[in-house]
Amino acid sequence: MNKIILTILTLFSILSYTQDSKKDENYIRKFAKIAVEEMKEYKIPASITLGQGLLETAFGQSELAQNANNHFGIKCKKEWTGETYRYTDDAYMECFRKYPDAKDSYRDHSLFLTTRKHYSPLFSLSLTDYKGWAYGLKKAGYATNPKYPQILIGRIEKYKLYEFDKLSAEEVEAKLDDLYPDTKIIKNVVKPKEIIKEKPTHKPIIIEEKEVIIETPNQRIKNHSNKNLRYIVIKKDETLQEVSNLYGISINTLKKYNDIEDANLIYEKQYLFLEPKKNKGKLKYHKVKEGETMYSIAQKEGIKLEKLYKRNRMEFSDTLKVGEVLNLKGKRRKSN
Repeated sequence: MNKIILTILTLFSILSYTQDSKKDENYIRKFAKIAVEEMKEYKIPASITLGQGLLETAFGQSELAQNANNHFGIKCKKEWTGETYRYTDDAYMECFRKYPDAKDSYRDHSLFLTTRKHYSPLFSLSLTDYKGWAYGLKKAGYATNPKYPQILIGRIEKYKLYEFDKLSAEEVEAKLDDLYPDTKIIKNVVKPKEIIKEKPTHKPIIIEEKEVIIETPNQRIKNHSNKNLRYIVIKKDETLQEVSNLYGISINTLKKYNDIEDANLIYEKQYLFLEPKKNKGKLKYHKVKEGETMYSIAQKEGIKLEKLYKRNRMEFSDTLKVGEVLNLKGKRRKSN
């Protein structure tokens, strides 16, 4: 029985990974030619542009991409005279550029890099040196995440985006078919049943095509039993930057809401709250189970980590014991 359950869980994990990969591949199919065209005109590797687009938009699903056609998180700045979109990132309701079409966002990304002096050293690099470009972007201040170059390079290599750095716009479509032969545009439509007759003497075979459900960012949000706090469950390999892009909440704010010190240390199946946790839990007590930590309990119960320590008169250096009962509401009595 355990082997069967393990097999089923493995299959679900593979299916989830495959669906996420196909979402990325659909994004690449849609914008690869544009990235190559921009590369030919502005000398920015198509792999870098596509990789950044994937990261910034969470494969095109971020609020900025959906509502403002903004695929690179470019803010208004003084020189911007076009439409704007208000979005909470590093500060509350910041001004971001809004474009008529996603292609305009790609063009503005090219102009953004080519017209600012601190990015000029990048253009001495080869178009095929995507690693140099990734580290150069971080050094020039494009991103605050210390692991941004590694994350960007990882995305480029996962989908072989470096292949596009050697192509003309006319060669893109053939390369897409070569790299991603199984990718198809997924639509949330249930097709009608089809009846196929093999032979007149046989009964018709009914084939039903199941709907492929793509979970939207809002559909991921759950309500915690502690005062209906809004939270999501972290997926495999998901980053805090991706969550920030999806929900319009800055990384620093997410870290504050979830008692996170290092943004790179979030883990699969972790509860991640989209609003501040409470000073106390819904229940009075929590009995410690094998493998639990004060942090995992604080997340599970929707209570601030500092408050959980204070309610139990514990120091951050104290260790938990299996079977120990923690106070979630009142304060533990002083030991004699």
